Formats: sequence, structure tokens, C-alpha cells
Amino acid sequence: MHIAIFVDFHDTAIGGVTTSVRGQRKGLEDLGHTVTIISPPPVSGGESDANTICVSAIPGVRPNGFPMVASTRANQRYIESQLDMRSPVDIIHVQTNMGIGLLGIRIAKSRSIPLVQTMHGRDDVFAQNTYPFPWLITTFLRLIHGHYLPHTTTVPRLHDNMTAHNAWQVMINHAQAADYVVVPSHHFSVKFKEHGLTRPIEVISNGISDDVVARLPTKVRQSASSSSLTVIWCGRLSPEKRPLESIKAVAQIPGCQLDIYGSGPLIGDLQTYINAHGLSDRIRLKGKVSQIQIIEAMQNHDVLLYPSFGFDNQPMVLLEAVAAGTPIVYSDPDLTECMPARGGLLTDDGTTIEALTRTLEQLWHNPKQRARMHQIMLKSQDKIVQSYHSKKMVALYKRLIKN
Repeated sequence: MHIAIFVDFHDTAIGGVTTSVRGQRKGLEDLGHTVTIISPPPVSGGESDANTICVSAIPGVRPNGFPMVASTRANQRYIESQLDMRSPVDIIHVQTNMGIGLLGIRIAKSRSIPLVQTMHGRDDVFAQNTYPFPWLITTFLRLIHGHYLPHTTTVPRLHDNMTAHNAWQVMINHAQAADYVVVPSHHFSVKFKEHGLTRPIEVISNGISDDVVARLPTKVRQSASSSSLTVIWCGRLSPEKRPLESIKAVAQIPGCQLDIYGSGPLIGDLQTYINAHGLSDRIRLKGKVSQIQIIEAMQNHDVLLYPSFGFDNQPMVLLEAVAAGTPIVYSDPDLTECMPARGGLLTDDGTTIEALTRTLEQLWHNPKQRARMHQIMLKSQDKIVQSYHSKKMVALYKRLIKN
């Protein structure tokens, strides 16, 4: 098969969507399929391979630092001309709901190609936490999205504020355009159905490349110490991920060390807080590294701290922790389904710094519990490798092609 994947983030961008798409592409190619990626250009001088079609971004427009592509007829013609130089496309798989995503829908409809839509993120929560005027901006985005893809589905308000309601109107109407919708977790599929989705929906997990897992050194912790606790935090440094709350929680535990991997808009604020409170000797910002480097770093830490609440659906970081065999402290009960049973420890209050501190202290003073969690993670590696989930995706593609 030839699968065309439309995504609004280039492979060089930081984030769970790009990591997920990268893994899906590798998994499909390993199974013998051809994958073409359609995306914006690299964020900062990176390069693209021959199987990536880069579409020019809007000059000077970079929401959250990412290039943005307009859903114009000219861009559609350019993509179609590039695809016409390749083998016929059997499936279009759209992975986002912005400019490139809209172009993917339009091309699928115009060419009668089966369309799969993966919905990755909680745009409603992201908007509330990151936009300066969330109601105003989401209203504008809803109107723009509705201009390119008419919103014909009525989305119930439920308990959403206007910002969230705007975001759900975009997400639901975008997903309704697909022949089949894919989400990475069951709790996310429930939210889509509650908000009015009527298209078929299937849960297919993200995965970690088989090659990455195979390259990992086997590190079984023979004995854990109660004299120290090394904590790792990974992700985009933005408010909804709660990195500052993580720093404040660790700061309350003398001797506890925290390494933060990633970059994002809060990096300056975090460094300022660390310096102002004299924490640089045990809390360090490590910057952006590759996925294999992240997992290797996890193997050298006692616990992954993941305090995001009400935002994530299936963070790649949690799968990476399973690959590394690293226990997880987390705040959102919805994420329990994303990790092996008893491999993570849920805080008793997802919204407070004190709850994070209490849970970290529990693991600090109970090295045997950490060791048990470590063993559980290692035994679950076969369920997070990409090939396990790529086969499910291929089966879905084949069903759509036959119909």
C-alpha cells in the first residue's frame, strides 16, 4: 500500500504528535508499505527526506513556534502534483486538524481515497492553558476551520466553557469528515462520542519503534537505595504540562534531583525560578534530545514525573518510560489505562504540588516498591513496540480499501 500521511508538524519539531507519526511511519515501512509525509517545512533549517512533501508556510505566522500552512487551492494543487509523481495513493491518513489536515481531507474527498483521521490532542485544554485570549482565538479558529470545512454537526455544550466548546466544534466536525477515526486511548474515544461523533472510531495505541527498543541496553536494577531519588521529566515546556509545578514539588524534598528534558515557551521562566531559589545544583534543564537519548536517560533515573492533568490522551513519554523500565508518578487518573497495572503511582490529588511531593516521597522511602514497578515495566515492553500496533492500523486500512 501507499499511505499519504498529512501532519501539521515537520519531523524536526518537538512534540508527541511528531514522535507518534515518526513511529507509525517506521512501523508501516517495516511492514513493506510506502509512506509519504505531507507537512510544513522544517522549523529551523532541518532537512527532509525524499518521501516528505513540504508545503510552504504562511510567512511570519508561527503559533506556539510552529510554521502554519494555509488550506489554499494553490497548496492543494501543489500537493496533488507532487503525489501524482509517485505511485497511486491507497489511503490518506490525516493526523492533525489544522491547515495541512484540512488539505488532506479535501484531497481525499476530491480523489475518492479512503480517509483515516487520528485525533491526538485535547485542543480544548491546550487552548485554555496557552492562548492569551482563548475564547477570542478559538472563536476565530472555529470560523476559519468552518470556512474550509463547513460545520454541519451540532456539538453538545455539556459542561464546556465557550473556549472548550469552540475547540470541540472544530475537533468533532473535522473528525466527522473521515471514513474512520483513530484515537490512542479509550477515555479519549468516550469524550468524542459524548461530544457528538457518529463516525466509526477505533482505539489504536501509539508505539515505540522496534529498533529503538531493541537498541536499549538491558538495565535491571538489582537494588534500589532509599538514600536518594533521581527524577526525570520529559516533554514540551508549556503550562499544560506543569513543569514549574514539578520543580516546586521536587524543591520540597531535600536531596531529590530532577532532570528536565525538552524545550518550549516556559524555558526562560523555569531557569529563572531555578536560579532565584538556588536549585541549580539538583534541578537541571537538559534541553532537547533524541528519543533514544530520552529513553536511555530514563534508564538512569528512579522515576518519571508526569504531572499533566486533564490534557493528555496517551503521551509518548509514558510509552518511553515502559520501554526504559522506569516507574511513573502521574496525576491524571485518565492516564491509568496508558501504562501497565502497578507500573505507575497515581497522586492522591491531581491538581496540587503537595500531592506530587507526597507521592515522590513515598517512592523515595520505599525502594522495594520502585524495584517491583521497574520489573513490571520491563515485562510489558512487548506491548508498546510499534509493530504490535502497526499491524492493527494496516488491518484497518485494508478494511477501508475493500469497502
